[in-house]
Amino acid sequence: MKWSTDNTVATATVVVAVLAVFIAWDQGRTMREHNKMSVRPLLVIEEHTIPGSDRGIFIRNVGPGPARMGHVGLFFDRRRIEYEPGRAWSTLRDTLAKYVPQHFAYPAIVTEHPPGSVLQAGETAKALVIPAAEGDSMSVVGSLIEHIGIKLWYKSLYDETFLAVAGNIIVAESDLQYIEVPADVTRPEGQ
Repeated sequence: MKWSTDNTVATATVVVAVLAVFIAWDQGRTMREHNKMSVRPLLVIEEHTIPGSDRGIFIRNVGPGPARMGHVGLFFDRRRIEYEPGRAWSTLRDTLAKYVPQHFAYPAIVTEHPPGSVLQAGETAKALVIPAAEGDSMSVVGSLIEHIGIKLWYKSLYDETFLAVAGNIIVAESDLQYIEVPADVTRPEGQ
């Protein structure tokens, strides 16, 4: 059988079609990745101890997309603080109150952020705040915050899981394997 011009054109057509399908697939993959990146949240856990302003722990979303809150792991001097569902920050306040009761009693404002709640891009959430009007406790708060460790898992719109960490804490490799917190589970295994 002779190789004819018709065979050459048919072979070239198949090669071009296969190449076009591959390019279209790769463009779609690149576009999906770009879309994920354009709405990826980035949570920063900030510890403010500025004179004359509220002091405490704040969670700020500095990324371009909303963050869906997940589990919060709390530690004091690298020991995990156990808490009941929906009472993470109030339990932290109560733990700190054992060390400096005059600053962490009723004036400390606690805002719980249950798993599934959303922190929009550019939004700052108060977790544990001591109002400035309650006296000059800045140095006390600052020294206690050095003993606190926080792990906060959160998700993007595309269900990607991320971990924000702050304070006196060690991040284990198992922390990075965390996948999902069902509504009826308060913490991942091993945490």
